[in-house]
Amino acid sequence: MAPSNLPELLQKLLDNTLQPEELQALRQWLADPAHDTAVEDFIEKIYYQHRYQEAPAASIEALQRLLIAQLQQTPNAGLKATGSDPLKQAAETETAIVTPIGRNRRRQWLAAAAITIGIGLTAYFWLATPTEAPATAANNTTPTTPPKPGTDGAILTLADGRQLTLDSLGNGALTTENGMQVVLENQQLSYRATHTEAPEAITYNTLTTPRGRQFRMVLPDGTRVWLNSASSLVYPTRFTGTERKVTITGEAYFEVAKQPQQPFRVVAYDHTTEVLGTDLNINAYTDEPYTRTTLIDGRIRVLPLGADSKPVNLQPGQQVLLANGNPSQTRVVTADTEEVVAWKNGYFQFSEIDIQALMRQVARWYDVSIRYEGNLDQLHFSGIVSRRQEMAQLLKILEASHQIRFRQEGQTLIVYPK
Repeated sequence: MAPSNLPELLQKLLDNTLQPEELQALRQWLADPAHDTAVEDFIEKIYYQHRYQEAPAASIEALQRLLIAQLQQTPNAGLKATGSDPLKQAAETETAIVTPIGRNRRRQWLAAAAITIGIGLTAYFWLATPTEAPATAANNTTPTTPPKPGTDGAILTLADGRQLTLDSLGNGALTTENGMQVVLENQQLSYRATHTEAPEAITYNTLTTPRGRQFRMVLPDGTRVWLNSASSLVYPTRFTGTERKVTITGEAYFEVAKQPQQPFRVVAYDHTTEVLGTDLNINAYTDEPYTRTTLIDGRIRVLPLGADSKPVNLQPGQQVLLANGNPSQTRVVTADTEEVVAWKNGYFQFSEIDIQALMRQVARWYDVSIRYEGNLDQLHFSGIVSRRQEMAQLLKILEASHQIRFRQEGQTLIVYPK
């Protein structure tokens, strides 16, 4: 458990009256992997206590000075940036507060985010919570509405063509199709058999998440699916025959129900993934240079399209990359699985990605278009940021940490060098 006087220690840290032995005790406590859950719970508690409050300007300024001093003393804290100058004081403060990291695990992020950069958790969430005046508003030449972060929501297209907007519906049975009751409960879609005798006809439903939406569902066989923004899943209302086959666009995470006699197959536009019962993530956006299939647990076989393609068997922690436009070109790499599934857990997490790759994620989640001005090819980013933040706060973080600027014109975000 946390030190009993933790709030007092945090305030002393902010007041610059913390004794060296007290600071060391906090650092050691937060650096211990055994305290991961407690750290996360504490951070969440502070967030919900303070997310609607305003921080006194003097407190923020004091925390900023303290964070800078702590960063100078602490290795491996803060944001890793390539292609940019060393972090300045403001950049150190803003990025450290919202806890971007490189390839570190979440335990290392928690330690760096909380104590090694000065902790001050209440001020952390005051600054990380969106304000009424986004930092980029001064650059806007056209009055705009700041894009909100994405939310749970999807469109369900039934076999007869009817469409149901799920984020506008309450809990309960939505309809009955092909002997299956379609149920919405706590923003999760599921299917329940109404009788044991399956109809002969096979009907299909489609779950679609527009940009700025995500959703989760349970397929008729018990397989759980998380659908990222700008994605779709086509599936039968009953699984019959010798296989269970679904088709996706965009990105989805699967926890596949084990049925060895009825393999589960996921079809993307350039490959098919055979699953016997496992956890995996498939990123198959057509605007990405690669389709990425990542095995979290279990075993899968990936079958690229093309006459010359060979099946690829993956071990847990491996990822196969298929070049868009030429799926026969495959490459197997070791994946950072926490980074791969971060979107499902409510985070943007990235390691050494270029600005275009980062902004493609931003565009899908905040439902904006992106335009580039000037040369930004040398910038790469590593970090972790909550997807619950408004876009203005995310842009503020990036502006403070790199040689980059943003301005918004309507629903278009312009990205340009400093």
